[in-house]
Amino acid sequence: VVHDLFGRFQHEDVRGRTIHLLRKRFAVDATHAERVVAEAQRLFRPVAESWDLGEAEADMLSWAAELHEIGLALAHSRYHKHGEYILTHADLPGFSRSEQSDLALLVRVHRRRLLPELFEKLPKPRRRSLMRLTVLLRLAVLLHRSRTDEPVQVQKVEAKRRDLRVEFEPGWLAAHPLTAADLEHENEQLQTLGFSLEVS
Repeated sequence: VVHDLFGRFQHEDVRGRTIHLLRKRFAVDATHAERVVAEAQRLFRPVAESWDLGEAEADMLSWAAELHEIGLALAHSRYHKHGEYILTHADLPGFSRSEQSDLALLVRVHRRRLLPELFEKLPKPRRRSLMRLTVLLRLAVLLHRSRTDEPVQVQKVEAKRRDLRVEFEPGWLAAHPLTAADLEHENEQLQTLGFSLEVS
């Protein structure tokens, strides 16, 4: 604990090294992980103030984005659940128990069906923050479904309490009909957590 706190004071966070080592150990696709991290942070910045998200939440979002595919090391089917298992039971130097639990949860909920009961036992402030990070992580992953370096033409991002609005460059959605369909489906999933996603 003392080593970790001293490292943070010296701007050398043990947790960053832990994430990097995990990524290497489980052969996570680094190029795609970094692509999703960049998108997640790009979505995070415009909504941080209105959603009351700070540096700690920004870090957690980046770590979850880096490791969202860690479960592929075990199997492709239900890999988000495998990822949750790995992160729940792994030794993560620098992470508190609650941080480790939050990271595992975000990896679990980054895709497929959203289950509100996964958040129910969390303290209210933590639950609110993790739900908001879930929305941003899922969107970042979805926008890079093609796994290419083609830029996603996001023009504007706005958030209110439980609403997220994303505006794309004119014509971008029409040129990417599969992504547009996924975004429509994603809105249905987010509604199970009480959120709405509006895209244009």
